[in-house]
Amino acid sequence: MEGGWTTKRKCIVIILLSLFIVCLLALSGAAYLYRKEKTGTEIFAVGLYEYELKNVYRVLGNEEELALGEEGLAQGWSGEESLRLYLDGSVRYRRRITLSYDSTEEEETERLWAKLARGASYLFYGKYQLSFPDNKFIGENKSLYGPELHLEGKRNLFTGSFTEVKGLFARDEIPADGSSTYFVKLAPMVVGSEIIWIEARDPISEVVVSKTHMERDIDYTIDYDTGEIIFTEAIPSVTPEGNINYIVADYQYLPEAPGYRRYLVGLRNTYKISDRLSLGAGYLTQYDDRGSSTPELAGRNPSQNSAWSVGIQYKLGEELVLSTEYGKSQQDEDILTKGNEEERSAYRGELKGKLTNRSEVLLGYERINPEFFSLNPEVEDDLEKYELSLSHQLTDKLKLKGGYEYSHDNILEEEEPTTTEKTSDLSLTYELGKYKYLGRVEFEGLYRFKDEENDWYPREGSQSKISSLKLGMEPSEVFSSFVKYEHEDIYGKPELQITSKKDTSAFGLEYSPTEKRSLTTQIQFIDERDLLTGEKPYTKKFLFQGERDLTRSLDVSLNYEHSDTEEGKRFTKESDVTSAKLKYTPSEQLIFSLGEETSRTVNRSADPISTEKRKKDTAGIEYALTNYFLLYAEYEKEEEKTLNPQSSKLSERLVARLPYEPSHRFSLTPGYEYEETRETLAQESLERENIPSLKMDWFLTEKWELFTNVELKTVKSILPPPKVKAVTATGLGRITYKILDRWDLMGQYEETNQIEPQKSNKQITAFELGYEITDNIRIGLGHRSIKFTDEAIPENDYQADMAYLRLTGKI
Repeated sequence: MEGGWTTKRKCIVIILLSLFIVCLLALSGAAYLYRKEKTGTEIFAVGLYEYELKNVYRVLGNEEELALGEEGLAQGWSGEESLRLYLDGSVRYRRRITLSYDSTEEEETERLWAKLARGASYLFYGKYQLSFPDNKFIGENKSLYGPELHLEGKRNLFTGSFTEVKGLFARDEIPADGSSTYFVKLAPMVVGSEIIWIEARDPISEVVVSKTHMERDIDYTIDYDTGEIIFTEAIPSVTPEGNINYIVADYQYLPEAPGYRRYLVGLRNTYKISDRLSLGAGYLTQYDDRGSSTPELAGRNPSQNSAWSVGIQYKLGEELVLSTEYGKSQQDEDILTKGNEEERSAYRGELKGKLTNRSEVLLGYERINPEFFSLNPEVEDDLEKYELSLSHQLTDKLKLKGGYEYSHDNILEEEEPTTTEKTSDLSLTYELGKYKYLGRVEFEGLYRFKDEENDWYPREGSQSKISSLKLGMEPSEVFSSFVKYEHEDIYGKPELQITSKKDTSAFGLEYSPTEKRSLTTQIQFIDERDLLTGEKPYTKKFLFQGERDLTRSLDVSLNYEHSDTEEGKRFTKESDVTSAKLKYTPSEQLIFSLGEETSRTVNRSADPISTEKRKKDTAGIEYALTNYFLLYAEYEKEEEKTLNPQSSKLSERLVARLPYEPSHRFSLTPGYEYEETRETLAQESLERENIPSLKMDWFLTEKWELFTNVELKTVKSILPPPKVKAVTATGLGRITYKILDRWDLMGQYEETNQIEPQKSNKQITAFELGYEITDNIRIGLGHRSIKFTDEAIPENDYQADMAYLRLTGKI
């Protein structure tokens, strides 16, 4: 008993101190924590703090059963608190401090970030991205959580970071298929560790044409447990220009054997020796403490992998840069045992830029030893590569470009390389110029030869020849079109049956009268032929894309892709992918939104024919019937269906509300929610859920406020038998009386009745006396009583009474 009173005293002291501090902050006015104009110090804060203190002082019923988890039944004091705070200010003019904290966030990486800056230099703690842009051999594009130091001077730039890594690093490249839902390969993922962007790549050279970074909760949502990524808009498989879209994700995933403690240290420094010459160095080390608390890993010594590199950049001209880099890595699987370190090296050199106003050059050499450690997924070890590319503007209208690339492996062995790759290409671009009606016309021709040799199964060697012709026309600034033809031959050894031939023709059209209005279409004809088997699949593909602001009141985004594949005169495969998003605002009173995504694939070569369908529809409306009457409704339907074997899943949900607010003193909101889920696998199941509700908030007078909320929830499981029905009714009423300007008295009654499948009743009565210390801070002292009865199992009946102290405030 004495220990319980000690705990209670501590809680009361904490509350009183919190009240005292909050009162001081509130009295200072305008939420200034500290302000002194002479020194230029000014700190400003906004926030919300809540604390609730409870004490259960009387319990009736079977205490042993109630102690197993029923709410509010353990005797003694308990408290719950939450804090959301944003702090910003300057210290002596030159230093700036920023702090953001939210204790209600479930994940650590979302709760806190802080920054202390002086000029361009700063010390940061929170979520950030680790990158080494000038040090290719180390690593790049990692999302981490922890401290980061950034020091920036006139000639020197230094960044340093140290953090504990939650999982293992991975990168996935997923070809877009026109839908909006994709999955990463490795899950579960570490929360907040992903960096996602869309790459548009040339279909022939595979060069990245553009990158578009995606933001979570704006461009996509993600399920970290399953690795599911859902984009707000469907990602088309190709761009209007005919480039291929890829979804690229850098992330961390949790390994099967948990318990690792993994640390990462990264340092980077760039020093500008002169206007033309700069020196850069980087260091990255990853330390794995494998002998941690996991029993499966007990006794295993820690390991450490490190990489460092130095590089020099020299500007030979305004747009011509010579860069070199030397890197070294060390891998030690057991740092407690000496002599196990394995060191590997790598180096590269590159000359890139303009030789003259008309000529561009790229000369590159790269050599990476086997088992070279790098956190950069683009670095391939055991590789030597030479690269040459040159382009020259022959005339104002004619441009010539050529290139050659050679790479091989086994760079440290005396035997012949097991894999080699040789690629040469030549392209010609001609611009006819601008005419009154035709506009700008561009002609481009490309030839590429690629030779691959592999001394291992399953592919021993192949060659490909690709020819491409493209005609682009821009009759005006808002209208453009193109015609493109590609021819590809691939040769291989007969016993491997990989020989094929492919021809692709494409036609495209784009209309962009404004920045926010565009329509694009594209047609592709793909003719393939296996020169050994004689199979001749022929695919026709149509793509359409439309983007927003077609009119002043209509915002729309539409993507459609259809493809048919046939062999001879028989269709073998057919697919459709459609997605649309529409927002219509004909007046200030009406807003209508509509979204849809549909995919369908038919495989006619299978016996029997297999069909897969997926569809998701959403619709919403907001309509102001009068100045005080608003209608809001939302509908969502999702369906998955497969034929042969047959299986399906259908889910429908409808939410409707009709808020009525004739004045600021009265509001009434009737609502209705309906959901039905049907699933057919081995056995069919069907469940329906209905939730009608009614809310009312009424200020009877300046001193009296009445609030009520009534809800009836019915859940029916219709299939399979036996049928199950659950009916629950909930009613809440609350009345508040303002005694004085700062004092109020509140009474609340809530009752929940379960009618089916067995009857039960729960009643909650509460009274609270509140006092507004300031306009933003309130303290309340109250009592809550709970009574529960169950007709089917009387042993579950209980009654509990508790007193509580609640503090809420805004700074």
